[in-house]
Amino acid sequence: MPAPARGAALAVNLHGRGPQSTELLRRSGPGRLLAYADPQRPGSVHGPRWDPGEHEVVRWCRLLEHAGIATDPTDLHLVPPAGAPWARPTARRW
Repeated sequence: MPAPARGAALAVNLHGRGPQSTELLRRSGPGRLLAYADPQRPGSVHGPRWDPGEHEVVRWCRLLEHAGIATDPTDLHLVPPAGAPWARPTARRW
């Protein structure tokens, strides 16, 4: 895990519900970890249950809302953090 990723205030598992990605994030020592509950490891994460039939946008909004973070599933524009080395202005808008 790169040093800037260690000890982040918040880590969000957007990779799925599998234990591998959640465990990797847990080992990074975040202040708070948002992830879907893992039925194979009850109590490991206090997240909502995974719904495989759910649309991706609805799924990730539901994860954030479960944690008390307001979402708008119609707003899909992501603003990169200021100063991120990979965040370059672009004229292309999705």
